[in-house]
Amino acid sequence: MKFLVIGASGFIGSHLMNELRRSGHEVIGTSSHEGVDGLLKFDLLVDTLTKAIPRRFLELGDPPVIVLAAVQGNMDRCLADPHTSRLINVAKPIALIRHAMSYGAPVLFLSTGHVFDGTLGNRIESEPIKPVNEYARQKLEVEQFLQDEYPNALIARMDKVVGETSRHHHLLTEWWELARDHMPIVCVEGMEISPTSVNDISKGLKLAAERGLRGIFHLAGPDRMTRAELANRFCAIGNVKSPVVEKPLSAFGFLDGRALRSSLNGNKFQDAIGMRFSTANDILQRFFKNSGALPSPTDY
Repeated sequence: MKFLVIGASGFIGSHLMNELRRSGHEVIGTSSHEGVDGLLKFDLLVDTLTKAIPRRFLELGDPPVIVLAAVQGNMDRCLADPHTSRLINVAKPIALIRHAMSYGAPVLFLSTGHVFDGTLGNRIESEPIKPVNEYARQKLEVEQFLQDEYPNALIARMDKVVGETSRHHHLLTEWWELARDHMPIVCVEGMEISPTSVNDISKGLKLAAERGLRGIFHLAGPDRMTRAELANRFCAIGNVKSPVVEKPLSAFGFLDGRALRSSLNGNKFQDAIGMRFSTANDILQRFFKNSGALPSPTDY
């Protein structure tokens, strides 16, 4: 199979690229910046598929699966600059999808569990949606476009995706850096998440594309816990001495709303694909195994 990963320099996009290549697929990945090793420059705001992507890749043989991983994911920036964020998250992806449809290319769209209002966790795909911030409203707009005009697309909703090494920026590396500097790990009080391995996400997306999965699916690990509960496990498994502190959501000064409970139920996807996602403990154990031990206070 062929894949075109738009936004392959990002956290999920880069891991998906590696997973697809390991499986022997032909893959082109893009970045909005020049000179990123192994990636084509593709600025979602100004470029078109035929301008940036070789025509042979689009036109010869089966069309590539188009993976939309590029995003303005900073929720407060989406509210502060809705014009630019809507271009990145809504208008340009929809234009790209329309172009891809002319080639008969399947579309895989990465979305978010924040399309729900956050009053309950463990959400399933059929539950009512009610975004609480501009970022989620933008993601939902593309979801609705796909359902109305391109129902063969795969919409993959995700919650808190974390890595298994310290080589990329994600929640665990943020905590790793705080622990290294002997700083407290501060969490939003009562914020419930589904910790999910980026490696599992990449494998799941690959399998879903290979099997032609269509519709809306939640990709999420099996555990539902507060950020503080995950942070305490992080400290216990990694022998980390940083205190874990909870503060109410209002204390963080966010410009836009947050879903207090964004955890997702991934059973539908896991049953469809036949894989099981890693537990939080498994993810944390692999993170510390891959990252090594933190320096002790005497090393400073």
